[in-house]
Amino acid sequence: MKWADANAVPFHAFGKRHMDKYLAERAKTVARTTLHHDGVAAKAFFKWCVRYDLLERSPLAEYEVRHAPRPPKYMPAEEDLNYSLKPLGRY
Repeated sequence: MKWADANAVPFHAFGKRHMDKYLAERAKTVARTTLHHDGVAAKAFFKWCVRYDLLERSPLAEYEVRHAPRPPKYMPAEEDLNYSLKPLGRY
């Protein structure tokens, strides 16, 4: 809401383009998982507004929140595998 106020975007006019602009600005200072959370929270907020008749339709109804990247999985080096498999008589 603070971003919308600072950028003179009225509540009833907030839309997908505004969400994209907000996330692009926020991407400079936060992690991608936080951006994902922001998008999910905004969609939930507008859905709540529709449920309680504050809006006729959610402006983010068809907005797709980008998934946050998953942390990389540990992959042992070939030398580590060879060392681990030596006692089994494989190497």
